[in-house]
Amino acid sequence: MRILLHCTYYPPEVGGLESHVAELARGLVEEGHRVHVVTSRSRPDLSATQTVDGVEVVRTWFPSRTPPGWIAHALASIPATRRLAREADVVHAQAFASIVPARVAARSAGIPLVSTLHTSHFLVRAGMRHWKPILRRLVESADHTLAASDEIAEVGEGLRRDGGSVEALVNGVDTRRFQAAEPLWTPPPEARPETDSDSLPDPDPGPDAPTPRVVVVPRRLFRKNGVE
Repeated sequence: MRILLHCTYYPPEVGGLESHVAELARGLVEEGHRVHVVTSRSRPDLSATQTVDGVEVVRTWFPSRTPPGWIAHALASIPATRRLAREADVVHAQAFASIVPARVAARSAGIPLVSTLHTSHFLVRAGMRHWKPILRRLVESADHTLAASDEIAEVGEGLRRDGGSVEALVNGVDTRRFQAAEPLWTPPPEARPETDSDSLPDPDPGPDAPTPRVVVVPRRLFRKNGVE
């Protein structure tokens, strides 16, 4: 199958969406599909075209990391997206900023458009009065709409007036890279965070007690992620 993905950013840019799209593209290539990605030339040192892990990446003009810059990139990427869509079987827009160029390309080529709603940017804007009609048209314009969480899917369906649904499909994880392993370093007791005395574990829980686990959630240092 020939698959065309569109996203604003792509590695070496760092972020959850960027990592997800790269993993998705690489996984599709490993399954035998041909994958193109249209993204932004977000840094001057990046090539306009290159092949990464079998994924054919095309980077188009990108003026700035601002809402006007994202809109300008989406519009400027339409010619490249339309050209590649002529030889594709499906176009997949990653996040709402990619839906316009992906929709134009898919309709021009007569192929299906799939969109995936990601990130808190969508959730925040879906609650703004002037954004609701814009997002409604974007959500309703795809042939099938996915969402990265139940929350995003619920908000996406709430925007629709055409009776269509939004399917929650959480981002996959490459278990070859992320799996249980022996820790490389164990912090000493004095380096561990303090806890409320009422929540402290029994000092002698016994041999059959479950081993406590620590879950680490790495995220970018942004206010929307709870970092003040």
